[in-house]
Amino acid sequence: MEKYINDKYIYSELSSRIIGVAFEVQNGIGVSRPEKTYQKLMKIEFNLRGIKYQEQVPALIMYKGINAGKRIFDFIIEDKIVVELKVGNRFARVDFEQIYEYLKMSDLRVGLLILFTSVGVKVKRLPNLK
Repeated sequence: MEKYINDKYIYSELSSRIIGVAFEVQNGIGVSRPEKTYQKLMKIEFNLRGIKYQEQVPALIMYKGINAGKRIFDFIIEDKIVVELKVGNRFARVDFEQIYEYLKMSDLRVGLLILFTSVGVKVKRLPNLK
């Protein structure tokens, strides 16, 4: 996992640890599982590795002081990184739009979009562009 660590990127070490969790989970359970299964196993692995997280975090969409709905973040890791899990064979544009919306809503600086595919884990690390 050290190849994912780059000191010029914020939270690089923590990002690398999260990516390691995703690979460990898929290696342990295999491919073609529902997203909720991967999420449960990620939570178990976070606990085993001492990574602090919040799961299924609701965030309100406010418009002129009125609650206009909410979004649910899969994970917020150590109050620093938003993690969104997906299952499929490729990322979709809507996946990127979702994580950027989450970054804006949470005001966190980094998001990880983790895709569990039939051939392995794919990860996109996205900065909050503010």
